[in-house]
Formats: sequence, C-alpha cells, structure tokens
Amino acid sequence: MHRIILAATFLLISIHILLAQENQRSYKVFINDKINLHTPEEQWESLKQSHEAVYAEHVYDLIQLAAIPTEEEKRRLTEKGISLLHYVPNYAWIAKLALELTVQDLNNFGVFRISQIHSDWKIPDEMVTIAPDEQLSVRILFLETPYDRSLEILSMEMGVKVISSSNHWVDAIIMGNRVVATIAQHPLVQYINSLRPRPYRKSFWTNLNAPSAPTFPITPQNPIILTEAGYGLQ
Repeated sequence: MHRIILAATFLLISIHILLAQENQRSYKVFINDKINLHTPEEQWESLKQSHEAVYAEHVYDLIQLAAIPTEEEKRRLTEKGISLLHYVPNYAWIAKLALELTVQDLNNFGVFRISQIHSDWKIPDEMVTIAPDEQLSVRILFLETPYDRSLEILSMEMGVKVISSSNHWVDAIIMGNRVVATIAQHPLVQYINSLRPRPYRKSFWTNLNAPSAPTFPITPQNPIILTEAGYGLQ
C-alpha cells in the first residue's frame, strides 16, 4: 500500500512538472525584432492571393505549431499538403502549403499562427541601399527547386546573369535595386547573399521597429546560419 501511495504521488508530481513546462513554453518568434503572427482566420485567404507567397499551386509562408512534430507527424502533415521546410525558433517553420487547404484544414492540422514571408527578410542591410545602376555578385538561396524549370532558368526570368548553380542556390550578377526587389519577392527565394560584401552602411531598416519591415542581421543570436550555400533561414 505504501508503494502504491508513493507511485501515485510521483505520478502526480510528474504531471504537475509537465504542465508547468507546457505553460512556460515560449511561442515568440524573433526576426531581428519580435514579429507578429496571425491566426489562419485572419490571414490565410489573403496569403492565397499574394504573388509573394503563391507559386505552382502552393503557398510558401511562416507557420507555427503547438509543439515540435515527430517524423511520423511530419509525414502525415506532408500527406495532408503541409511540408515543413526550415525551422525558425520558436515552434515555427517556413512551410509549403497546398493552395486548396482551408482555414478549417489548418486548424484541424494544428496550425494556429501564420505569417507572410516578407521580401525585406531576405535582403541583408548592405543590399537595401544599392543604387539603380550598381552591379553586384550574389548567391541566391532557394527553398526548393521548382518542378517545372531549373533554378538557372527561374533566375534568368528574374533578370540576373547566372554564373553557376547547385540544387538550392544560384551564383549570379545582378544590376540595381529593382532586380534585388524582384528576386526577394519571389516565393521560392529564401535569401540573397552578397558574394563580395560592400562596405557596410547603416540602412533605412535599421531605424525601423515596425514588424512589417524586419531584416536579418547576421549575428549568432538570430536564426541565420552559415551553410555551404551561404546565409539563410534555418
């Protein structure tokens, strides 16, 4: 009897600890500053109409789940039309969602916050201030390769001169800030990294605290990593 009481007490304590940890879980997502995510009811329909989010019958956006899914849960989400591409702390992912999904589908599959991936997030500070006629050597990182064309063709369609390419990136020469903006607005583009960094100048965005215009300063405190392909969201 004494052992049963001890076992029951231990179980109750364990449950209490788990519940306390759950309540302390942070769902804040920081990209430079804390960004505001929205419920699917607030933003999903508008995302489905955005040229910066939709490509080939899919929506590329930032989603947040209540917990980290297991590999089996990831597989089931993919089968339902939700592919998790890159993790962004906390409990958020750059994701590829089937266009036919509804708000109710997202709720059923555990997606409780979403956000558009803003083009400003994909451009380093030193590239924001380039002149219209300035030439830059860049590496364009992509979330994935499109099914209907190569990354080289896709990049040339955006107005760049391709030098070399791999499965997820293209090295290219670009001319001017309009081309930079065009590239950053494409749903498949993950990040644009300068191969020959310009002298750093404090950009306009540095003084902006608005959640609609964050940037990705390359520091250890931010979810940007250096890979073989350059800097990008992880």
